[in-house]
Amino acid sequence: MKIIQSVSWYFLFIVAFALGMKQIHEPDLWWMFKTGEWMVLNGQIPTSDSFSFTLKGTEWISVKWVFELIAYAFAQVTGPESIGVLQGMVNVALVYLFTKTTAQLTEILSGTKISKSHPLLIIAALFFLFSIDYRLAGRPEIFSHLLTLLFLSIFTQYKLKPGKFIYWLIPLQIIWVNIHEGFAVGIILLASFGVGYAFDNWILKNSNKADTRQILIASGLAILSVAINPRGFYMFYHPYFLFTVVGSNHYTNELNSVFFRPEFFFSFKEPFIAFGAFLIGILGTVYLFIKSKLGVFKSIGSGYMVFAVATLYLGMTGYRNVIFTILVSLPLAIGLLLFITNKWEENTVKKTSTILAIGLLSLFYIGIGTNVYYDLFNTSNRYGLATYAESNPAGAAKFAKENGLADKRCFSDYLTSSYFLWNLRPGFESYIDLRDLDIFPKEFFETFIHITHFTNLFEESDAKYHYEYAMLYTWQFPNLHRYMYYSPDWQQVYADNVAAVYVKNNANNQAIIESYQLDSTDLGGNFNRTFQPEPSSFSNVISNLVWPFYSIRNEEVDSSLLASRYFRIVGDFDRADYHAQNTIANPETAYQGYAELGNIYLDIVPYKRTQQGQLEYLQMAQNAFSDGVKLDRTQWDCSYGLAMCSLHKGEYGYALKLFKKATKNDPGQIANYTSMAECYANLFQKNQSQKYLEQWFVNMEKAHHLDPENQSIISQLAIGYCQRNRCDDAAPLLQLYKRTADISEQNHNEIQACMKKCLR
Repeated sequence: MKIIQSVSWYFLFIVAFALGMKQIHEPDLWWMFKTGEWMVLNGQIPTSDSFSFTLKGTEWISVKWVFELIAYAFAQVTGPESIGVLQGMVNVALVYLFTKTTAQLTEILSGTKISKSHPLLIIAALFFLFSIDYRLAGRPEIFSHLLTLLFLSIFTQYKLKPGKFIYWLIPLQIIWVNIHEGFAVGIILLASFGVGYAFDNWILKNSNKADTRQILIASGLAILSVAINPRGFYMFYHPYFLFTVVGSNHYTNELNSVFFRPEFFFSFKEPFIAFGAFLIGILGTVYLFIKSKLGVFKSIGSGYMVFAVATLYLGMTGYRNVIFTILVSLPLAIGLLLFITNKWEENTVKKTSTILAIGLLSLFYIGIGTNVYYDLFNTSNRYGLATYAESNPAGAAKFAKENGLADKRCFSDYLTSSYFLWNLRPGFESYIDLRDLDIFPKEFFETFIHITHFTNLFEESDAKYHYEYAMLYTWQFPNLHRYMYYSPDWQQVYADNVAAVYVKNNANNQAIIESYQLDSTDLGGNFNRTFQPEPSSFSNVISNLVWPFYSIRNEEVDSSLLASRYFRIVGDFDRADYHAQNTIANPETAYQGYAELGNIYLDIVPYKRTQQGQLEYLQMAQNAFSDGVKLDRTQWDCSYGLAMCSLHKGEYGYALKLFKKATKNDPGQIANYTSMAECYANLFQKNQSQKYLEQWFVNMEKAHHLDPENQSIISQLAIGYCQRNRCDDAAPLLQLYKRTADISEQNHNEIQACMKKCLR
């Protein structure tokens, strides 16, 4: 049994390493690779922006410069996709520190040692990996995760046996402040444990004075060492600046908090795990407090409790921060459970848990290598060291290189341009990129959004910057896509599942246009299968070494369906119809094909000038959606489409019934509630019944709850309340209002009048 236990211990590290071997999914890694390269080539840390042509020269010192050097070393020597090796190594360290810290906490509570390789701890470590996997993506924050657990381990070890090793906190904090913005977690941790030790010594009379003095000195010097970085003492202010900036950034979903978008926040498993672990830790603490009065504080220390509460709040401020709650609360929760049950050394428990640990490790390992694990838990990750083709514009970059566009002025969006910064270096400069609010202020983001919505603003921007081509994320910015697709000044030359490329119609690009200009009879159009870059030999060897059955493959959705969606976005309905019919012909994608075909016909309806023409296409849409519902009644798309057909026909009562059915299939769809509100508004217009008006407010409030930043919903609700003299309800909405591209002049004027009336 001891041999099996040892095997399971080392097997745990293999599983942890394998979990780090993911295809590159994070689009902002690319500008970090480039920053590392810039530092190597220039022999200094950048002090201003040199990657964009819009804000070039803006002051910028990257906080995570050490990570960027490490990342570039991986990219240069073994290929950028090998950053997964770094993540795998950090995973191994995280698992080791988790088991060590949990074992230390158990020993502090019970006075009895438990091996960090105990099978129960191995099972807990697997759950730990499962809980934090959502942030294990090779980003610089992995070092904040690692250092958080390392600091905890040092403090818990100090509880067991004080020593001068506590001074390692100083160089570790210096590394932290130069490797990731999360160094502020270290400051809070140091302050919590330092003050906690002082409290335990002076109030609870539990700590040795000499030990308390030593930990206060080490913690204080570590906090002061934050100034050892390129920005000096400014970094003491940076956490506050970052917190306020991040709080105003609603462009990035991972930054959404429990206070801003609770429905998004709780749509994932991690917040439940984090809050569950915190509650177990707190309830266990209360139980021990009742049982032994102040004993729990004397054993664990009040510093740990304070820091657990601090990380709980941190987790609530942003979905991506939930991992810190897990890192701190889960070791305490597991330690308390082991202490309370007090059965970890029983032979039957050990034998059973050892067999269970081996079984779970095997399932976990096989699931990762075969991607069953990722399929089951709804993540877009894939096993293996490669570039994830479905989220990186590798095909568009390849096209730009092959056609001499790499060093020409490009209008690019923030979702895709970071890949271009790396792949098309050194000539490519971005309009906007994923360095976010470090470089581009919120006002610049808003300007960018307006440019993509109002084509006259794009033309003004073009007159200023003289673009030669544009590269846009395929599934956003429909107005600009449509403008460029049909404008005589632009020519669409490339599109795939990630990005579309449009070149300016001028002499410089004539050769490209002649090569890719479409014949009107070619219904296939310029839409390509997603391009999969070839990983380095090193990456292939490591991927196969960890999982011998590995082979890279492009796991994309049926390209006909994607092509149909793209051509529908740009308004090329003939090509959209052609590809939708091909999608229906494939039994595996027939349902999606019917949903797409129905949406094509619905989109055509407004272009028909006669009522007969509109009704004809509404009936065609209804037929397509009905065929889809026959295939699958549980999905949302076709049920919602049928409801929209009835809404367009003026069958508001019947449409409401269908919308309610669609809502049962997917209650999180905002469109359900705004569409039902539209039905109630029309019914109210017909007979002026107050019950319909109240239902309009109910559904619009539900939509607002699901998307509290949606200015169209905010404006409609605010105007509705204001016009009915409900200023108490209108005022909070008016305070949230900011004019966006989709707010009409009439609505904006009505909002201004409401502000005069209700905001006094």
